[in-house]
Amino acid sequence: MVGESKDFSGEPNQIMREINIFIGNLKNEIEIPIILEPEFLSSREADKMAPKFDMARGVKSRIEKRGIKKVALDASSATIILQSYLDRKRA
Repeated sequence: MVGESKDFSGEPNQIMREINIFIGNLKNEIEIPIILEPEFLSSREADKMAPKFDMARGVKSRIEKRGIKKVALDASSATIILQSYLDRKRA
């Protein structure tokens, strides 16, 4: 499964163009179906659900400098997209 990225008008955005290239390359490597799952606002939803960092100890700035927050946000977004797919399949 791969996230399908569109803009607010429902049209493919720049990221989707890159995703299509990735999918094309992936199809050359694997022989299983590739399923697109809408990822609209998944990053925003993941960010809202993320725990707030302890500013008193400066944890947030250390984490952001290392890029760990982005990695965690991307992983949370992927989890939301996967859960959306599973919920839709179960319904």
